[in-house]
Amino acid sequence: MAGIQLKITMNPKGRVRASSILEVIISMVVIVIVFSIAMAIFANVQRLSLSAKKIRAEAVLKEELIKIAEAPQLSKQSSTVDGLSIEEETTSYNNNDNLFQVNLTAYDANKEKVAELKEVIYDAR
Repeated sequence: MAGIQLKITMNPKGRVRASSILEVIISMVVIVIVFSIAMAIFANVQRLSLSAKKIRAEAVLKEELIKIAEAPQLSKQSSTVDGLSIEEETTSYNNNDNLFQVNLTAYDANKEKVAELKEVIYDAR
C-alpha cells in the first residue's frame, strides 16, 4: 500500500517530542526582527530610487527651459503640465542684462517637490 510513513519519536515517558513554547516564541521574535529590517531596507530603497514620475518631471522641466531660452525675460509664474505644477522664476544673473538665471521646480498633485532645475542662460540680443 502506497502512503506516507510518519516517524514519531517518543521519549522514555511516552510523550511525543516537540518544541517548547519558549523556543516557538524566540523563533517568532527572530522572524519579526528580520522582517522589520527587510521592510526598512525596502522602504529606503523605494524612497531613494529614481521613479518614473521624477524622470518625467525632469524631462518636462528641460522642455520648459528650452522654451524660456528662446526668449528669456524676467518673470515669476506657475503653470501646469502633464499633471505637474511647474514654478518658474527668471531673474537677472549678477546684474548682467544678457545673463538670466532660471529656477524651475516641479510639484506633484500632493505639492511634493519632484524635480528641480537651475540654469544660467545667455541672451545674445
